Amino acid sequence: MKRKPLGDIAKFVIPAAIAFWLAEIVVFREGVPSWVQVVAGVAMVAGVAGLVGFLLLRQSGWAELARRFPAGDEKPRAWRTCPSAVMATVSMDSPDYVRRRVRLNFVLRAAADEIALHLSTAPPFSLLLPPMRIPWSAVKSLRHFDASGWIAPASEQGTFFQLSYDPGYRGKFMEIEIAEPRCFLQLPAMAR
Repeated sequence: MKRKPLGDIAKFVIPAAIAFWLAEIVVFREGVPSWVQVVAGVAMVAGVAGLVGFLLLRQSGWAELARRFPAGDEKPRAWRTCPSAVMATVSMDSPDYVRRRVRLNFVLRAAADEIALHLSTAPPFSLLLPPMRIPWSAVKSLRHFDASGWIAPASEQGTFFQLSYDPGYRGKFMEIEIAEPRCFLQLPAMAR
């Protein structure tokens, strides 16, 4: 899966930066009531957080997968909320994995049947992450692994103490590689 070029991301970041800068000039000056400044400050923080979340989700590959594999009218019987889920453009064995992953903890719902893997999210996340139905024929590989919390060793030579611990991953999981667009999902293991 191709990474988004910087120009594509700049289409969102530059207008948002200009809007926040103009709002700061108008709102944060003498004579403006303090309650307006507080509301504007909260709105700016929420806006920045929303923009960062939106850009991270664009980098995860969800939009391309949802476009290629839209959810149909059929609804699976048993949805399962995934307390730990990760979407990445590289496998968890890749050195770039930590940098290129997007966590979807307690956001993602999954269901599997004989034909497809169904993925969806709860509102308000469903506005950014439309539901999808990935046929098993689109899955290039599927491997199971056990996790009791991951500890990664020091990654920089000469570092005295450096550990990366992910307490969200516990139990039996599966890594699913989607062939096109290339994407990796790490989900709790489920029967198919």
